[in-house]
Amino acid sequence: ELIEAVRHADALIIATPGYHGGVSGLVKNALDTLEELRADERPYLDGRAVGCIVTAYGWQAAGSVLTSLRSIVHALRGWPTPFGAGINTLETRFDTVETCSDAKVVDQLATVGQQAAHRERRLGDVPGRRRLRAADRPGRLVGDQDVGVAEQAAQHLTVRAADRGDAIIIVIN
Repeated sequence: ELIEAVRHADALIIATPGYHGGVSGLVKNALDTLEELRADERPYLDGRAVGCIVTAYGWQAAGSVLTSLRSIVHALRGWPTPFGAGINTLETRFDTVETCSDAKVVDQLATVGQQAAHRERRLGDVPGRRRLRAADRPGRLVGDQDVGVAEQAAQHLTVRAADRGDAIIIVIN
């Protein structure tokens, strides 16, 4: 299911908790399965915008894991968004899915979602990149209405990740 979703994705957002300076094993295992895309016309994450979000208990871990995640995205031929969100869970609390103790964190998550959605549209003009048409795959191309969806997904799903220590891969169609 993940392979097919990524195969047809225009962009992704990857959120992971930081564990001892590295991405979670769940995220690493999920990304390793993308090897199945190696022979595709768009192998791995080729030409896809990828937003990166990290939650960690401290700034050092948040920064190092975000750098690592961005490097992984590059290795898989993806385009990390210019801004990646590092969330220090020592200082930031998510009381519910709808509330965050730091308004700046909410803005950061929205920025990641916006950049992933907007970057995808710009990547559609890269020479040699075959932009999928709606008729080629399920879902729809990223449009203005989808930017809000990406923002909300980044915010709400990252809240759940911070609360439960889950890892999340959001596929934007």
